[in-house]
Amino acid sequence: MRVLRARPGDAVELFNGQGHAWRGTIASLSRNEVQVAIAEARFEPRSTPPLTLAQAWLHRDKLLDELVRHATVLGVDRIRFYRADHSEKIPHIAGKWERLAVEACKQCGRLWLPDLEVAGALADVLDSAADELMVMACMEGPHQPLSTLQSERPVTFIV
Repeated sequence: MRVLRARPGDAVELFNGQGHAWRGTIASLSRNEVQVAIAEARFEPRSTPPLTLAQAWLHRDKLLDELVRHATVLGVDRIRFYRADHSEKIPHIAGKWERLAVEACKQCGRLWLPDLEVAGALADVLDSAADELMVMACMEGPHQPLSTLQSERPVTFIV
């Protein structure tokens, strides 16, 4: 276990990425184990409706890193990458993205980690979201504020 600067008696907050969080104090600490005396446990249900961000594969890893961070902070429940006309390499759901999502959750206090997925093409995303409300980002045409879209169905934002 790698814990920097932690000492017995220090307050900690733990979460599992599935809506559960615990507050407590470090009771004991060794090289391989940390024991925490739990003082409070809580559960936060997932937000409704569930939000999915469908994003075309980007050619720069740093842009994908930022997308994962910001989508997590904004409360997206699932991030699906799909192949577009100008997509180059297939993104791999790396441990790096999961770590970035964990860091973003810690920063904003969110208790749910987003699901990270790679779909084939946009058609695959559309087929799998057929029963969902789909919203596409577009610079042209009439615009409708997101606040007017009230739906109980899951929502997929396509970028």
